[in-house]
Amino acid sequence: MSDADVIPLRPADEHCNARLARRSGYCQNKSGAGTDHLGYGRCSVHEDGRDGNRDDLLKALGLAPIVVTAELLSRDDQEYLMHVSNNALVIQRAMIAQAMSDGLMTPKEKKEAIEAIAKIDAILAKHTNEIASEQTQAQGAEAAAEAAEFERLKAI
Repeated sequence: MSDADVIPLRPADEHCNARLARRSGYCQNKSGAGTDHLGYGRCSVHEDGRDGNRDDLLKALGLAPIVVTAELLSRDDQEYLMHVSNNALVIQRAMIAQAMSDGLMTPKEKKEAIEAIAKIDAILAKHTNEIASEQTQAQGAEAAAEAAEFERLKAI
């Protein structure tokens, strides 16, 4: 059992508090150091689990079983899941925008909401590009198969 298994996850406070992979303890960088959200969240080294601890991040967020399940799904099921998640993201984005328009957020909460909307928009754009790319590839493969079939029939 490694030290990382023994050391519990700790949320960021005035420090980043990401678990250190090479020795026991937590990152002591200031929250948000080297990022555009100085003062809260992980530092630039550990933001979004980019310290190589993807599995730890997924476990901490309770997403590990969902990711494993999604990776086992067929391609059609993955596309369906992407559409469903896009719908959920659009709903979440609308809820955040509504909360912002209520005018009850602190400046820090408003900044976090704007960042959340930007992340949602980036994910939706990525998904849209992936879907478009896959459709283009599928159409290209279908056209190639039709051309090959046409050539086979001509040879008969």
